[in-house]
Amino acid sequence: FAITPTTAAMTVWSADASGKEVAASLSAWLAERRSSFSADRPSLADALGRATAQKLTVVGEASDNPGSGHPGSSGESLRLLLGLPHLRPAVILGVVRPEVVESARSTSPGGAVSIDNVDTRVVSVKRGLVRLVGSVMHGSQVDYGDSAHLQRDGLHLIVVERRVQIYDPALLSLHGLAPRDFVVICVKSAVHFKAGFRSVADALV
Repeated sequence: FAITPTTAAMTVWSADASGKEVAASLSAWLAERRSSFSADRPSLADALGRATAQKLTVVGEASDNPGSGHPGSSGESLRLLLGLPHLRPAVILGVVRPEVVESARSTSPGGAVSIDNVDTRVVSVKRGLVRLVGSVMHGSQVDYGDSAHLQRDGLHLIVVERRVQIYDPALLSLHGLAPRDFVVICVKSAVHFKAGFRSVADALV
């Protein structure tokens, strides 16, 4: 997904005048088959509805992806997962809420912090400087600012200060967590996360 009116499949040609016919033919071929290029784009609610407690499903919250210009702060995934108690343990990874991180920073581990009027307890607060482990930007250092690990009845949140999308499990590892600790991982990302989680997930949505 991208916030731009010109997102499309394009071809670029460099030829003399005789190449125009070939270019027109290829353009027509693409237009006739445009439906085959369509991606499966379920809503967040539908994507979470596909998850089960028997396997690990990683869901990209494309509608709140910082990499596409979104704020990354939506509480929709939290609201939906609170209504799906059979999907536990679950984690929401990369929620951009600096004020929540600040509250967690000033609270002792085990203390209470509220996010969207939902009470959670603080597990840990760590400096969110990680080195990516997936194939996208492998080895690059990414700074999420400080990050807080919050938990409520098997639902975990990793909340960050800086608006950066999730690429792979590096931020989980920072807090001593692993993908297979969960049955659902909801990430603030649209596409990049798939390469980073493909080797550990049973399903990517």
